[in-house]
Amino acid sequence: MNKMALGVWAVWIATAGWAAETPSFYAGISGGLAMPMNMLEEWSWPERGQQADLKEEIHNGFVIGAKAGWIPAVLGGRFAAELEYSYRRAEFDRIMSPGFAAGPYTIAGFYSPATDSHIEFQSLFVNFLIRYPDGRVHPYIGFGPGVTRCTVSFNEAELTTEGFGFAESGDDTTFCWQALAGVDFDISARVMVGAGYRYFAAQPSFTWANGTQSDYDPVYHDVAVDLKFRF
Repeated sequence: MNKMALGVWAVWIATAGWAAETPSFYAGISGGLAMPMNMLEEWSWPERGQQADLKEEIHNGFVIGAKAGWIPAVLGGRFAAELEYSYRRAEFDRIMSPGFAAGPYTIAGFYSPATDSHIEFQSLFVNFLIRYPDGRVHPYIGFGPGVTRCTVSFNEAELTTEGFGFAESGDDTTFCWQALAGVDFDISARVMVGAGYRYFAAQPSFTWANGTQSDYDPVYHDVAVDLKFRF
């Protein structure tokens, strides 16, 4: 009985010591796979009263990022706040439309491969996390509002049998948000590794050089690993 009590006491002391020497602030880097959903495009030419719906299918891309965070000790390690920067990029796979009128031209429906077009996001988030504080394994969930600069670049010489194509690029800064879930593991009191899932969404709008407009609804499912250092 005395040995068992001594063992429990030793574990408690070790855990308390670990918690006492764990710093509240951390910084880290991350990287992983960005998996975009098919993206809808609402195209319009207000001057001529023309509009059309298109869809872009997008290859899987990548996401990388950096963050700095704070785990307030006064809240028992159950809450964390982060400032995070992320960059994600993916190439267009196919572009499709049932057909539309553009100026004096009538564009027939098409479903064509994209050869040299991409979309990218540079985003800044403030993340709020709820985490399990005990032990070395820390599951978490969270939400992060933010702002993103979305850049879209099209360079398609020919998308239809009539020879219709377009080469445009532009960017828009707009609100974005993400939902997070994952788990962190303490390698030591100062080093953590983790893996997580993120749902990213935004609604950028573009006005192109010829006066036409495009509204997009990008949605991404990301999986990433990260490395954090406490200080």
